[in-house]
Amino acid sequence: MLSKFKDYLLINGNSFNTAQNYVQRIEKLLREISIDNLSEDTINNYLRILQQKVSPSTFNGYIFAFKAFLIFLKKDIILPKVSRPIQTLPESFDEKYFEEEIIPTLEQITKTDFLKFRAIFYFLFYSGIRIGEINKIKRDDFDLKLNRVKVLMPKTKRERIVFFTDKTNEHIKEYFDSEPEEINAFNITSNSIKQRMKEYKQYFPNINLHCHLFRHAFAMNLLKKGIDLFSVSQLLGHKDIKTTTRYLGLTVDNLQEIYNKKMNK
Repeated sequence: MLSKFKDYLLINGNSFNTAQNYVQRIEKLLREISIDNLSEDTINNYLRILQQKVSPSTFNGYIFAFKAFLIFLKKDIILPKVSRPIQTLPESFDEKYFEEEIIPTLEQITKTDFLKFRAIFYFLFYSGIRIGEINKIKRDDFDLKLNRVKVLMPKTKRERIVFFTDKTNEHIKEYFDSEPEEINAFNITSNSIKQRMKEYKQYFPNINLHCHLFRHAFAMNLLKKGIDLFSVSQLLGHKDIKTTTRYLGLTVDNLQEIYNKKMNK
């Protein structure tokens, strides 16, 4: 049964990893509830207990898996909607959340264009690039040996160099190998990326997902790693460091904390 379910997922455009994750989650479900006893009540009872043990995004992942399995079984059972936040959403996220929550969820909700959006998400988070700067980037602008790319700032019409990590490099290469360049390096406009972010937002209940959030998270990640404020300002492409402090929402206390980490060792 589960091997047929896995084949069904792969035939319908899911990635191998997504199919594996879904099968593993269904295995856990079937240890508690037999197929003959699957119903709205039994599944909801299972989900209520599960909700207390896992993060909201992981909980949503189980709902995705259950929905796919019920479609496979041709069972008409209504499942709860994905988990919604109650508290005010933070305007940032860290590397752990990015790697363990955002990317796995992205893999579950994308199909044929996962490689493209994984590369874009990594590029946004680890370069701090403005979303509008993506429009003009061509693959010839990338130096994949040195992990950097030349971008044109739309407002000032000045060029700047943006850096990215080794892992980002790997995902960019994998995407570039999968699809030839047409309109730009990622074959997508900034407006189309913004629209996708709106569509994906419902699957990330713990953050207020939007394009600029990645730039903010990039900046906060640099500060957490001990990179000085002036360097952060340069990496963001700000002409005035005052813009950086306003952009990050840094107060006197924040600045003193940064100072103390470096000066009071």
